[in-house]
Amino acid sequence: MSTFLQDMRYGVRMLLKDKGVTFVVILALALGIGANTAIFSVVDAVLLRPLPYAESDRLVFLNETAKSMDEISISYPNFTDWRNQNHVFENIGVHNRESYNLTGAGEAERIVTGQVSADMFAALRVNPAMGRLFTNEEDQPGAAPVVLLSYPLWQRRFGGQASILNQQLTLNGKSYTVIGIMPQGFQYPSRVEMWVPVGQLSGEVSWQQRGNHPGLYGVARLKPGVTIEQAKAEMDMIGANLEKQYQDSNAGNGVQLRPLLEILVGDIRRDLRRPQLRVRDQQLLRAEVHGPFHHAGIGIESVVRLFDGLQEGVPRLGAGVHAADRGAERPHAALDLLARAPQQLRGTVLGGQPG
Repeated sequence: MSTFLQDMRYGVRMLLKDKGVTFVVILALALGIGANTAIFSVVDAVLLRPLPYAESDRLVFLNETAKSMDEISISYPNFTDWRNQNHVFENIGVHNRESYNLTGAGEAERIVTGQVSADMFAALRVNPAMGRLFTNEEDQPGAAPVVLLSYPLWQRRFGGQASILNQQLTLNGKSYTVIGIMPQGFQYPSRVEMWVPVGQLSGEVSWQQRGNHPGLYGVARLKPGVTIEQAKAEMDMIGANLEKQYQDSNAGNGVQLRPLLEILVGDIRRDLRRPQLRVRDQQLLRAEVHGPFHHAGIGIESVVRLFDGLQEGVPRLGAGVHAADRGAERPHAALDLLARAPQQLRGTVLGGQPG
C-alpha cells in the first residue's frame, strides 16, 4: 500500500505541474458528471417511475397474434367479444391513431387523432380537466359526433378559452361537438391531440368483418387480486373459443397480453443494452459541453477522446490498486495514466501526440 501512496503523490505532483490544463481536465470531468446526471434523470423519469396512472401496475396491453406474426392489431368484433366474455378486467378499451383535417376554425391543420373506445379512459382512470368524457352511448354507430381536445391543442389553437366547450369543429368535413379538454400531460396513445369515439365507425361493413384489423390495440385494467398469468389464461381460452367459432377469420389467431409499462418503455430498455448507445452518449455529451469548450477554443472531439481514454483507464487503475493490495509489483502503468492526463488533453487539443 505504501508504494501505491507514493505513486498517488507522484500523480498529484504531475497534475499540479501544469495547472491550466489540469483545470480543463477537471472541467471536462465535471461536465461529464453533469451529462451523466442528466441521463440518469431521464432514465429515472422514463424507466424507474411507475406510469402516471392510478395503480398502473394493473394496466395491461393487448393485441392479437397470427400464425406468421407475433403481433397484429385487433379486429373490432373480436374486441367486443373479449369485452363481453372476460371476467378478469375491470375495463378494457381499444385505440388507434389517424389524422383528421381540422377546418373552419382558422387555418386548416392536420391533427393526429386517437380513435378510442369510451372504456379506454375508464381503464386508465383519467378524467378531463374541463367538460366531460364521451359515454358508452356515444361510442356507438349513429351517435352524435363528439371530440375531446388535448390541453396543448386547446391552448395553441383556441387560446385556452373555456367557451370552446359545446362548440362545433369541422373534422374531415364533418361537424363534431367539443365536449371536454383532457388534463395537461395526458397523451395516450402517444402524439395524439384529439380523441373521437371509435365505436361510431363500427357500423361500417369493413369494421364488422373479423378479418379486418384496423390498427386497434387494447388497454385494460386487471380486477383487484387477478394476476397477469390468470388474465393470460382466460384470454387464451377466449381466443381458442373464437378460433373454433370463426375458423375462416380466426384460424391460427390468439391473444397476447403484456404489462402496459413493458410496452411503453420496452424499446428504451432494449436500446440501453445496445452498443449503439455509446454514439447517443457522445451526442448528448456534445450537446451538453459544446458551448463552454467552444468558447475555450477546444474541440469537442478532443474531449470525447479524453473521456474514451479515461473510460479505458479507470478499470486499469482499479486493477492496479487491486494488485498493489495483494503485494504485487507497483502499478506504475495504471497510475501513470492518471498522471499523464494533462499531457493527453494537451496532445488532443493542440493536434499533437500525447507526451
